[in-house]
Amino acid sequence: MSVHLGRILGRLVVVTFGLLIALAASTSLLIATFGARAITSVEASRPLSALMHVVEAVYLVVGLAGASLPIWLVAVLLGEAFAWRRLGYYLATGAVSGALAAVVPGAVPATQDLTLSLATGLLAGLIYWLIAGRRAGAWSRAGGQPGAPSTPDGPAS
Repeated sequence: MSVHLGRILGRLVVVTFGLLIALAASTSLLIATFGARAITSVEASRPLSALMHVVEAVYLVVGLAGASLPIWLVAVLLGEAFAWRRLGYYLATGAVSGALAAVVPGAVPATQDLTLSLATGLLAGLIYWLIAGRRAGAWSRAGGQPGAPSTPDGPAS
């Protein structure tokens, strides 16, 4: 029983770490994009304009994270419960969360474009899969039994 509890706690740590790193990666993409826009902008010579781009990036990050977090939590719970390990599942979840975050009224600024939202969602999905998704379900006997080889697509048969 304690081994099973240890696996669950271990997965909880890995999943949380994966979500945080995926959020950091997508946040970095947004900030880099808005930083590039601020640098290439005609208004970049004015400090107030550059500051407004930074404020817009922070607002965008908070809006996207808030709008996509419920989707990611459900996706992670389903992935862990059913040991879904396919990269496509996490990329699709990222794309859906990014697209929905872009169209939720008030979640992101009006200047937000769908392409950037999709890119951040896809990046988050890829990073999460690399850290935690490819071993989803490893807490259960079927998904992560010691000594049983496992592939990113699921446990070996």
